[in-house]
Amino acid sequence: MEKKLFYLGVGCQKGGTTWLHSQLNASQFVRKGFSKEYHVFDALYVEECSAFLTNKIDKLKQQIQSGVLMEKQDNLLKLLEFCRNPQSYFDYFDHLWSKSDKTIAVGDITPTYCALPVAGFRAIKQGLENRGFTVKIIFIMRDPIERCWSMLRMHREDVEHKNPAKTLAKEQTELASYYNSRQCELRTRYEQTVKNLEAVFDSDNIYYGIYETLFEKETLQQLQDFLELPDFNPDINKKVNVTKKHVDTLSVELMSDIARFYRETYQFCEDRFGTAKQWSGYQYL
Repeated sequence: MEKKLFYLGVGCQKGGTTWLHSQLNASQFVRKGFSKEYHVFDALYVEECSAFLTNKIDKLKQQIQSGVLMEKQDNLLKLLEFCRNPQSYFDYFDHLWSKSDKTIAVGDITPTYCALPVAGFRAIKQGLENRGFTVKIIFIMRDPIERCWSMLRMHREDVEHKNPAKTLAKEQTELASYYNSRQCELRTRYEQTVKNLEAVFDSDNIYYGIYETLFEKETLQQLQDFLELPDFNPDINKKVNVTKKHVDTLSVELMSDIARFYRETYQFCEDRFGTAKQWSGYQYL
């Protein structure tokens, strides 16, 4: 029986998902869609992510008013249709997979899907399985302190790019009020993501990775076996979405505050995945 795989990347944000997407796109057996992150089910099932939908609507209005190229408008219209009618999302990937006899897999790597409730994951599974897909989940976790810090740096770079004249608070000052925000927390509570995933998907179809060991030979072999791609040949030297640190380290007090806030996450991941050896954050609990 021919393989018909769907790779669902659910995070974590700043955990190597863009690198993974670039490696999958290098395979002749993976059919490239028009986006890496589709932001359909987070917009529909996670209240804090509803802006992904409203922003699409606002962006489409702006593009129409500015006379932007129709191809970009078309992609936005597709995304809006996916949100309006999720069956069209499943139909799109079904059609994408069928366009070449070589295709083994298609997929959607949207890190914010880590915040999906059980109902959201169940809707994805049912819609894809109804079209003959085997859904393979990829969830990569990173030391919560490092993930929160990297996420903040990404946001700061985005703000600086859009408004170079804007004066930003010091990185540590901003992180001190950011790490416990809802937007940051919903992307960092790995224990909740794992529980929700395992309420819906079989364990054989879930890959759990640790960012800090992602580029080790043994880890990459496990990932290759999971993906079932004959030509998966990852480039470990390729750097994607690396953010510049403006300070070499954070204060011990701040790292302790973050680690203690995510104490349950650290404890869960150590019990389940043995992450104490890879994550320096444990020393601040």
